[in-house]
Amino acid sequence: MDDLQRARELAAAGDSHEAREMLVRLLYEDYDNAEIWLELAQITEDREEYARAVREVLRIDPENVEARRMAVELSREAAQAPRQRADGTPSQRRGSRTLSFIYNLFVFSLIVAVAAGVAIYWVESNQDEDPPAVMATLDPAVVCARQVQSVLQRLPARCSLTEAGQVCLGNSDVFFAPQERSLLLPGDRGPLTNYIALETRPFDINTQNFGLLSLRAKTSYADDAAEDVLFVMTSGVRLRDYDPHLEALTFSSNPVLSECASVPPAGLLVSGVMGKAARFEVNGLAISLDGTAFLQVDAAAGLRVIVLDGTAQLAASGIEITVSAGQWISWPVDPTLAVRDEPSDQLTMVDTLRGDLGLLIPLGQAAGLAVENWRLPGQGGLPEATAEVEIITPESLETHTPTPLPPDVMSPVPLVTEEALPIETETSTATRTPRRTANPSPARSTDSPTSTASPTKTPSDG
Repeated sequence: MDDLQRARELAAAGDSHEAREMLVRLLYEDYDNAEIWLELAQITEDREEYARAVREVLRIDPENVEARRMAVELSREAAQAPRQRADGTPSQRRGSRTLSFIYNLFVFSLIVAVAAGVAIYWVESNQDEDPPAVMATLDPAVVCARQVQSVLQRLPARCSLTEAGQVCLGNSDVFFAPQERSLLLPGDRGPLTNYIALETRPFDINTQNFGLLSLRAKTSYADDAAEDVLFVMTSGVRLRDYDPHLEALTFSSNPVLSECASVPPAGLLVSGVMGKAARFEVNGLAISLDGTAFLQVDAAAGLRVIVLDGTAQLAASGIEITVSAGQWISWPVDPTLAVRDEPSDQLTMVDTLRGDLGLLIPLGQAAGLAVENWRLPGQGGLPEATAEVEIITPESLETHTPTPLPPDVMSPVPLVTEEALPIETETSTATRTPRRTANPSPARSTDSPTSTASPTKTPSDG
């Protein structure tokens, strides 16, 4: 691998920062490469990134000797850290214990006094009332729904002032590359040019957190005027290889249903100025959008364009297709997620899509979009269940059905202990200076929706 060798040469020459950036870009192309992760562990100066790289190597290659040695080294440091914090002279430790005893005694007395006062007040004020009912433990689905609602309600206040060429942190669980220029708090904004990749993490049921980003760009329109176009990245989306105006970009989305049923589906919500057709290119597919659309892509189901409002003109390899509100179409993609071949020759209605598109409504409202005009599943007055797509080529009308690729699955990380290490390990510990850097963690696909459309004609019919 030429780029990997180049990264090693840069690291050997002392340019560890540039070497690390090259390794991060390589991981976006080949995530399950243990050799790249091991090289990253050897050059990174960030402690968390070092531990992450070691875990990834062991996930891919559990028998890797160097990674196992590093894992034992990390476990030793974790065990020694509490003892190191407790170190000091005997007199310092005695003085600390005395002060700690006095402080704890004072706090305990204060707590007892306050608790007694509260108890007396409660008994006196509730003598004539019925005993309170025991509150049931909240269901995780209820808790996560409230968390999602809270984030979406705060989105207008956080990101309504986002200007063209900026990215706004709608919720905090987001990865940036490079991490040195990351946004820290929801509502923070920064130039798109600061980053080479953005990723919103999927919902985590343990932390009740997920990623959300809002981006604006001056994208060219059909009349050559530059107008604001809004891109909202829901959780489980990776954006890379984009220009500052977002006129060309590559993204991927996690097709797996979230652990929280209230989280909007993974994808890009795109909206421009109604009455004008914004032009941009997504994964090699040229799109002219007059309205609002939701985009999803993965290797198995291809690039899905779901038009919620208005119309979208799609074009690739000399083929042009018009998709209206309430319709969607899937375009097959290659392993790099770029569109290939031709799409299905049937437009499919949104009722056939798996997942709940209605979850996009709170997101659209928070983004200030006219959601009352959206065409969603179950609405009356929609066109027929399927409609023939107009495919225009220079020669003739041709149709093909996309061939889906199988999704891949991430394997669990093995646990490494010092007893399980088959070789002698050094007693020295790493002396690294932590600093915040990027930790790429692309989501893995385990399931994905596919189009239910069926072709109604063959090339021989033309």
